[in-house]
Amino acid sequence: MSVVPPSISTSFRPDEVTTPRFSTETLTELCLTEIVQNFQQHPHILNNPKVPYQLKEKIISLLNVTLPPEITVVHLSGPESEFFWKKCCKARWRNVDVEQHGTNYKRFFLEITVQEKLEQYRDDMPLEEMKQYLHICRDNVYSLEIKELLSHLAPTIIIGELPYLVNLNLTYGAKRSGINFDWNVAVGMKEADCVSMATAIRTTRSLTTLALKNNGITDDLFRIINRGLLFNQTITDLDLSHNKLTARGVRYLCKVLIAKSGCVLQKLNLAHNRIPAEAGALLGQALVQNKSLKSLNLRLNNMSTGAGDLVKGVLQSPTLTWLNLSCNEIPIATTVELLGAKNLTHVDLSGNVQGESAGQAWSDAVGRNRTLAVLDLRECGLPETALQAVAKAIWRNRHNREELQEKEEAAGVRHI
Repeated sequence: MSVVPPSISTSFRPDEVTTPRFSTETLTELCLTEIVQNFQQHPHILNNPKVPYQLKEKIISLLNVTLPPEITVVHLSGPESEFFWKKCCKARWRNVDVEQHGTNYKRFFLEITVQEKLEQYRDDMPLEEMKQYLHICRDNVYSLEIKELLSHLAPTIIIGELPYLVNLNLTYGAKRSGINFDWNVAVGMKEADCVSMATAIRTTRSLTTLALKNNGITDDLFRIINRGLLFNQTITDLDLSHNKLTARGVRYLCKVLIAKSGCVLQKLNLAHNRIPAEAGALLGQALVQNKSLKSLNLRLNNMSTGAGDLVKGVLQSPTLTWLNLSCNEIPIATTVELLGAKNLTHVDLSGNVQGESAGQAWSDAVGRNRTLAVLDLRECGLPETALQAVAKAIWRNRHNREELQEKEEAAGVRHI
């Protein structure tokens, strides 16, 4: 006779028996897994109209961010793919701000990636690979800010392979060379670069903003670039700041401003060049004839006495509303004359030391001006009483301007 230990119960209760549970994927889930795993071989499935929109979203959300660009760029577009491109951005960069990229994650990813590839490219690397990548991204790149182009890749390739490029900010050279400093790499544009840039400017049909800041552009180099500008009808914003242009370079530029074919430039930045006083007369004459320029920046040059001839042209300009003459050693008589301009709304005269003697003349000139809405007078050495009088006049102009805008908007509403 067997003895059963008291700790072991011999009673049987059916309700205590548990049935093992198995997790079984649905047919839809099995199909999704198969599609995602083989997406690189069959990306066209997203173009199949028989695939429901909800399933397309699910497929895209499960895709790996390491897929090659020739697959993702071509086949992942539209609002349903934004989650995938956002995932790609977050995987590569900590801070992702799409505001400057059309609030579009795909555009952000491709524009920043193209910028990085161009900055990392060297002249001894395969050119065809770079051209192929640009060609893949061609429909999604509208703006590029290349802060240090270490190679001398021809601008015709960059602009030619990106037919929808609207904004190009390009600086040749290396910012941090250290002990490996090389004149051929670290210093701006070469003659061949300028020849290619002129060709690209002449043939582009999309570029509206071109910034060639800090490229060591001399008068001779700009003369080459200018050959393209003379025939361009798309660039409205040109930035040539932090270069080496003198009066001769300004003379070449004035040919663009008064071109018979018509000038489309609206914004011109020549800050921090080597523009002397004699260039003032050239610019002044060009401004009188030009019918497109709205903004001119001449900060950190040496206009000094030549600013008088420039101001005469400014006063007669039919379009100019924004002017920066900061840090140009402009005499008192010229600044007072400028403050009487009825066409300007924004003026920057900071850094032009005038002294206390100019206080009354400045306050009187601004007091008579009914259009000036923004005036920068920092580091001009004016007395406090004059600054208060100027501030009061500027506030009055702004208030009157806002009231006028409200009346025009109200009138516009009634006309609808």
